[in-house]
Amino acid sequence: MIKLLDVKLNDALSFLAVFIAFICATNGELANTNNTVIYYIPYLVCFVALALELLLFFYKKFIIPSYLVWRVGIIIFFLFSIIYATTGANWFVIIKKYIAQSIVVFLISFKCMVAKENIQKFIRIAIVAMFFSLLYVLTSVDLAMVREGVRLGVDSLNEAWNANDIGLTSSMGGVLTWYIFFVHSKTLTKRQKILGIILELFFLLFSVLSGSRKSLLIFFSAIFVYYIGKSKSNKIRNIMLTIVGVSVLWYAIFNIPFLYEHIGYRFEGALDMLSGTGGDRSSQIRRDMLEIGLQAFKQKPFLGHGLNGFSIVYGNLTGAHVYSHNNYIEILVNTGIIGFLLYYGYIVRMVFVRVNGNKELIMFKAILIALLLADVGLVSYTAASYQYVLCLVICGISQKSLIPQENT
Repeated sequence: MIKLLDVKLNDALSFLAVFIAFICATNGELANTNNTVIYYIPYLVCFVALALELLLFFYKKFIIPSYLVWRVGIIIFFLFSIIYATTGANWFVIIKKYIAQSIVVFLISFKCMVAKENIQKFIRIAIVAMFFSLLYVLTSVDLAMVREGVRLGVDSLNEAWNANDIGLTSSMGGVLTWYIFFVHSKTLTKRQKILGIILELFFLLFSVLSGSRKSLLIFFSAIFVYYIGKSKSNKIRNIMLTIVGVSVLWYAIFNIPFLYEHIGYRFEGALDMLSGTGGDRSSQIRRDMLEIGLQAFKQKPFLGHGLNGFSIVYGNLTGAHVYSHNNYIEILVNTGIIGFLLYYGYIVRMVFVRVNGNKELIMFKAILIALLLADVGLVSYTAASYQYVLCLVICGISQKSLIPQENT
C-alpha cells in the first residue's frame, strides 16, 4: 500500500504542488494578489505534499540536505534580528514570505534527496510554468504599446506586473531551458532540439521586451561561464566565440531601433552613471541606494539594523520606504556582516564544489554564478521564483550526496 502511494499519489502531488508554486510565483497577478486564499494556495498544497512525503519516508534513514539546514539557520537568524529591528520596520511581511517559501523549497530539496532524477523533472516543471506565465503576458499586453518601445510591465499591463520580475522569469526560464535542451543535446531528437531553440528564443525575446538589464546578465553570463568551464582543450576558442557573440549582441541593442527602445537605452543610462556623466533616473536612484546602504552598514556593521532595516533607514532620509534593489546591500544593512556571511557563505561555497568535468554540474554552477551577479540589481532573498530556482541549482550541485540511505 505504501509503495502504491509512493508512486501514484505523493509523487504526483509533489510535482503538481511545485508547478502551482512556480505558476503563482511567476504570474504577477497571482504573486501580488490581495486575495488571501489564492496567495496561500501554493504553500498549502506544498505543505500537504511535504507532510505526505515525510509520512511515507519517516521509517527510512536518509541524509538531511545541507541546503535545508542552511535555510533553517537563516530563518532562525532572521527571527533573532527582529529583537533589535528598527522601530517601525515591517518585518512581519518579510519573515512570513521567507517561511512560506521555505515550505516549497523544503519539498523540492526532499524530493531531490529521495531521487536525484527529480531535479530534472522539477526543472522541466519550472520551464513549463514560466512559459505559461509569459504566454499569459503575451495575451494580456497591448502589442501596439510594445512596438512603440514601452517595456513589458506596469506601463503596458497593470500594476501587478513588474518589468524586472518579467525579466527575471524569462532569464531563469532561458538558462533552465539551456540546461535541458543544450547540455543534454546528444540525447535529444531533432524535433526536441528544434523545440529547445524555439523556447530559448521565446525566453530571450521576453528578456529584451522587459527592458531588464539583469535579465540579460543572467541569460548570457550563465551560458558564458558554462562554455568556459566545460572544456579545457577548447577554452580559448569558447572565450573568443563568446566575445564575438557578446559584441554582436552589444552592437545590436545599440543600433537596432527596436532593441534600443526596449533595452539599449537602459544600458546606456547605466554606463553614463558609471562613467560619472549622468545616467538615467533608475541608475541614479540605485547609486544613491548603494551609498546610503553602505553608510547604514557602517553604523551597525555586525548585526545590522534588523529585518527590513534598509527600508526604514532609506525612508527616513528620502521619504520612500523601499527595498535597496541590491541583495548584498539589503542583507548587509538588515543583518550585518554576520547575517551576510551566513547567507552568502553557503551559496559561495557551492560555487567551489568540484565538478570533475561533469557538464550538468558545470551548468548548475554557471547558473549559480549568474544569479550571484544578478543580486547586484535585485533583492532576491524574498523573491519566490528566484529562491525556487536557487534551491534547484544547489540540489543539482549537491546531487552526488542526495541519495537516500535505507535501513539495512
